[in-house]
Amino acid sequence: MARRLIAVREEGLEPSHPCGHRHLKPARLPIPPLARGANRLAREPPLLHLTAVGGLSLVGSDGQSHELGPETVIGRRDDCDIVLNGPKVSRRHAQIRSDADGILLVDLASVNGTLLNGIEVTSERLAAGDVVTIGGHELRLESS
Repeated sequence: MARRLIAVREEGLEPSHPCGHRHLKPARLPIPPLARGANRLAREPPLLHLTAVGGLSLVGSDGQSHELGPETVIGRRDDCDIVLNGPKVSRRHAQIRSDADGILLVDLASVNGTLLNGIEVTSERLAAGDVVTIGGHELRLESS
């Protein structure tokens, strides 16, 4: 019996019955760490962390200017880079990231969505003059 189990395990099979007879199923192989979350990573472009987003800022309808960093989080929480108040603003609503291809607006699975120039988006490139709407707050991307 012991020899049979050793041979079966070397072939990548395990006995499925406690006594080890006839009922064989494939052994569970561990998932390599790089394969875990591959679908999540495939949806997002690779990030190149830059030190600053040169000369760009978001200007609110109230005239307040918010300078953009390499990753700027917009939301209701106090630890967000840009804090917006209102019942339609999620705690962590959206993020603006800089990468090798420019500036990317990403909705962080907010309940009420993020609008870019009046169209709901989940992830979209930004250009100067674009208007981002979050929970009734309009923010225009401008060169500083």
